[in-house]
Amino acid sequence: MKRSFIRLAGVAGALTLALAATGCSGSGSGAASASGKASITFWGWAPGYEDAVNAFNAGHPDIKVTYQTVQPGAKGGYQKMLNAVKAGNAPCLAQVGYETMPSFAAQGALQDVSKHVGSAKQEYQSAAWNSVSLGKAVYGAPVDTGPMALFYNKKLFDSLGLKPPATWAEYRAVGEKIHASDPKRFISSPYLDYDYAGLAWQAGAEWFGVDKDAWKVSMASAENKKVADYWQGLANDGLISSAPMYDQAWYTGLGNGDIATVVGAVWQAGVIKGGAKDGNGQWAVAPMPQWQEGDKKVGNAGGSATAVLKGCEDSAAA
Repeated sequence: MKRSFIRLAGVAGALTLALAATGCSGSGSGAASASGKASITFWGWAPGYEDAVNAFNAGHPDIKVTYQTVQPGAKGGYQKMLNAVKAGNAPCLAQVGYETMPSFAAQGALQDVSKHVGSAKQEYQSAAWNSVSLGKAVYGAPVDTGPMALFYNKKLFDSLGLKPPATWAEYRAVGEKIHASDPKRFISSPYLDYDYAGLAWQAGAEWFGVDKDAWKVSMASAENKKVADYWQGLANDGLISSAPMYDQAWYTGLGNGDIATVVGAVWQAGVIKGGAKDGNGQWAVAPMPQWQEGDKKVGNAGGSATAVLKGCEDSAAA
């Protein structure tokens, strides 16, 4: 039986690489406080945001930011934000993943702050900036990105005399050797749509775009077919584990060596360390395999922004 490689599920989260000065949150729209200071509320969930808010407040006496922790976006945080916007009591700032920004914009839940950003665009990586803007509108500040790498079980690789593959052709060859050493061992597991998008990104497969005033959505490209055929081929040949990502069976496989690699965003290091403790000290990281030997292309999986929600009364302070 063929195993379908792409598993559809929502995921959110990313390694915080840099917190923009706007990283602050609380409940309610921004407004002047009794002391005359601007009062801004920020909702978020990722580790580090509260520390960033404290640091911001210490250096900006005219703006008071209140941070409130909410459930991660896909687990209820996003719905809470949208409900608050509809009710007219949303915070000024909120943590919103890049993959969710278009949905928020389409629902009218974001506020254009382009008149306040000045030359800030030059300070950010272009893909990150494009993720918080649409046309001339800008809806927040980029916070982090998720460049991808190859995490591999070095203990297992060393025991089989294997080196981390530099190309996708080598990756398949390594997968065949690993599975031949033990039928319970696999090179990888089924990726979620979120992670698969990063694999397609590396190959230059565009899924979404804007055509005049309409969204253009299509996966019908030679680049996307190449990536899909490659991974489906691994699955068809029995080289891919049946354990879904983030399932307990997946963590168990990472810990005992039955799942030998994870191709994912750099923030996966924390996921592997925290969830597969039986494999502590056994894992290493290498560059993402390339389609052409010598290339240095990577995909991106994840990233989020500090978004300004509709109804913010002090967008300049936000």
